[in-house]
Amino acid sequence: MVKYLWQNTKWMQILLHVAAWLIVFSLPYLLISNFDPNRPKAPDSRSFFYLGTLTGLFWIVTFYFNAFI
Repeated sequence: MVKYLWQNTKWMQILLHVAAWLIVFSLPYLLISNFDPNRPKAPDSRSFFYLGTLTGLFWIVTFYFNAFI
């Protein structure tokens, strides 16, 4: 009888995927810098959010398409 490790359970795999995608989605917001006065004004926050969301969804679809095909 083989004992299953907690790392191999389905819920842990799903949790790791969700955590990784949350990190990917949050990186643009974490890395944006508004401290440089010579830098042009940051883009509108609403358009930045939509662009970031669309880009993230594109990465998710691309990743899972390549992973399962």
